Amino acid sequence: MADRALFLAQFPGEETTKRTYDYMLGYLEAERPLIDYSPLTFVELVNSRKWSNPTARLALSALKAFLRWKRVDSPMLNFRIPKRQSQPGRRLTLGQRDRLLAAAAAGRHPKRDTAIIRLMWDSLIRSFEVVEARTDRLDLEQRELLLLTKAASGKGRQWEVKRFSNETADALREWLSVSPGGAQLFGLGKDGLACLFKRLSARAGFKVSGHDLRRGGASYQVERGVPDRLVMLAGGWKSHDVFQRYTIGAELRALDGLLWGEK
Repeated sequence: MADRALFLAQFPGEETTKRTYDYMLGYLEAERPLIDYSPLTFVELVNSRKWSNPTARLALSALKAFLRWKRVDSPMLNFRIPKRQSQPGRRLTLGQRDRLLAAAAAGRHPKRDTAIIRLMWDSLIRSFEVVEARTDRLDLEQRELLLLTKAASGKGRQWEVKRFSNETADALREWLSVSPGGAQLFGLGKDGLACLFKRLSARAGFKVSGHDLRRGGASYQVERGVPDRLVMLAGGWKSHDVFQRYTIGAELRALDGLLWGEK
């Protein structure tokens, strides 16, 4: 445990990565010393706990990082777990977004919730970015929000400008006219935002999360003919393969209007 704490103190990753690695290494260490793992014992643990492919790969990454730091010559350093593609996640349609806006209008904080939904749909921002969004980084005239986004590999978190529509700018003005003020734009923490989406799901009649809005907004832009390069720039995607998993099928739906005159 002392070695693990020292490793994490010296590990050059984001705090969120450190917390995740700490959890995974603690779980592994509860079974046997980290330096004693072999591919066989690791796979046995994965199978006995019925870990998903992403969870197993994450645990392996954490263990390899520790072993490299420890300078241990272990067979685990050459061990690989093939990546399996999971089924694409949910994404909102435009009709579902409108039902969600109707649910927000009937809630306790209609102006705040409407502004959050519209901003996430337009700007493709993540839930943690909603929580961290600051009033002093919002420019309603330029329709821009400045954010520190998710860390890129080896680069740390980057500043990015997010754009939004006139309708969203109006919704944000409505919210700011009644908001209690403060540095946070919406005054919600991670748990508060999660509870908000649970309430909206119940009122709208379908399950929704912040990431569904991100996928849905990106797919809608692709369907409307916006080039992938610009949508990736707007949403902060660095990998086209990852982006295509978010928007799978969207380019084909764009054909509806071109081939058959359907909207």
